[in-house]
Amino acid sequence: MKKMFFIFLLPSLIFGIDFKNVLTFSADFKQTISSENEKKAVYEGSVIAKRPKLIKWTYKKPVKKYLYIIANEVIMVEPELEQAMFKTINDDINFLQILKKAKKISKEKYEAFYQNKKYTVLLKNDNIYKIIYKDSLDNDVVIEFFNQKINYKINNKEFKVNIPKDYDVIFEK
Repeated sequence: MKKMFFIFLLPSLIFGIDFKNVLTFSADFKQTISSENEKKAVYEGSVIAKRPKLIKWTYKKPVKKYLYIIANEVIMVEPELEQAMFKTINDDINFLQILKKAKKISKEKYEAFYQNKKYTVLLKNDNIYKIIYKDSLDNDVVIEFFNQKINYKINNKEFKVNIPKDYDVIFEK
């Protein structure tokens, strides 16, 4: 979880840059993490997001899991492990600062430097198409988005966290 915690928070990036009027966003995604020794992990699923701070990642492959970001709380529900993990986001993690620092490089490319890391955001047809960066373990991370929808009605019930009673619940500090 700690290795990938930052990756899960990146949906916060969709609210900014040329998307100042974006109130909702949804897409299918493919997330590829490549290590220096050429090992790859590939995740697929969907994401929905709604301002001000509601995000839900649904991972479908290789393992089904749900990740919710509700204000400053991250909740990971993992059906295969029958567990849910809660974590509060530290004030040190400020993704709005990443957006404020994003500079237009070309029509469809933006770069941001934040906490000594470079983030590249690629657009295609005025939609976020890819986010590329190196994580804290120096892995290359690429998140590709497909079937994007912007500014349509998303009911807040979509962000309701359902944890079965028999699941272990972990509170991480």
